[in-house]
Amino acid sequence: MNALILILITLGISAQSVTKKAYNNKLHGGRFFFSAVTSFISGALFLIMGIKGFSVDLELVLYSFCFAVFFGMGLIFSFLAIASGPLSLTSLISSFSLLIPTFYGLIFLDEQIGSFFFIGLGLLAASLILINTKKDNTTASLKWAIFVILSFIGNGTSATVQKMQQIAYEGYNKNEFMCIALFFTAIFFTIMTFAKEKQHIKQNARSGWGAMLICGAANCFGNLLLMILSNSMPASIMFPLISAGGIILSTMVSIFIYKEKLSSPQFIGLIFGIGSVIFLNI
Repeated sequence: MNALILILITLGISAQSVTKKAYNNKLHGGRFFFSAVTSFISGALFLIMGIKGFSVDLELVLYSFCFAVFFGMGLIFSFLAIASGPLSLTSLISSFSLLIPTFYGLIFLDEQIGSFFFIGLGLLAASLILINTKKDNTTASLKWAIFVILSFIGNGTSATVQKMQQIAYEGYNKNEFMCIALFFTAIFFTIMTFAKEKQHIKQNARSGWGAMLICGAANCFGNLLLMILSNSMPASIMFPLISAGGIILSTMVSIFIYKEKLSSPQFIGLIFGIGSVIFLNI
């Protein structure tokens, strides 16, 4: 059962990256609107699933707010990174953000590590160096690098807060936690939409509704399954496995659908990246 849940989580995460890329390629703008709508869709689905036994307290609201801050940060900077750089490399580095909750499990939850863990870290370092090597006398732009780093921090920290909430509430209040957090996120991005993108709302809604619907649903069910699995699998095992699956799927999509081309060192770096998350899991 855990293997099936892992596959579904990986598909959900990859679906979000792919729909963001498709939306950006089609419209070249409206990122705040996209983030607002997808957050609202995902939050509404959590509300529908948990409406019968909805229970909220102040501590849960605080967990939700912290998650919303970092989730929103990861969401918008992930979108900007995908828009300004290749999907394959962006997905690779973003997937490494799950090392943050992995280290949280090792340091604060006393989860054990083996010798292969350090091999994984070495492969990770080599991967990051190789994917930033020159291609046709150019390097990854500074703007793209900043977006990826901020996305890395946001995604990794939000996953850690998610893990903390589930531990504190012994696996309960999943729907309430995510519903409140996503509505916080939707409200923020709605304000930003009317401040920055008001004139394009109708066009973006008409042309991008399919991508937004898929992304919102994938976000909801991916996060729900992630919280369910976090109660039965150590963070130091679960997150590296999800990372590996996400990297492989995103790379296949970027190469075969978006026809992205990587230099030989970058391709080797990608292989090292996949190897690193495998060794981090052994």
